[in-house]
Amino acid sequence: MPDGFYSISLPPARRSLVFEVGSGPVYLSKAIVGVHNLGNKVQFRSHIGWGFLWGPNDRFALIYRYSHTSNAGLGHPNPGLNVQTLHMERRF
Repeated sequence: MPDGFYSISLPPARRSLVFEVGSGPVYLSKAIVGVHNLGNKVQFRSHIGWGFLWGPNDRFALIYRYSHTSNAGLGHPNPGLNVQTLHMERRF
């Protein structure tokens, strides 16, 4: 299981509950993304998520993730960008 994932098995349905937390630097090719001026190409992103793995060898996943990206005051403006995503995966 990749770093940042923690699993709790839910027997007997053979499903796993997944909780993830992550943070790190991000470098953007442009400081303006769509209509959002993020103020700097260097950003920092943090995320938290949860979801389920199921199937043979936990091959399928459905994970909700909330992430926040901002330049941590290194640039002006610093509006931040909040994103919510729902990931559906099939692992090979």
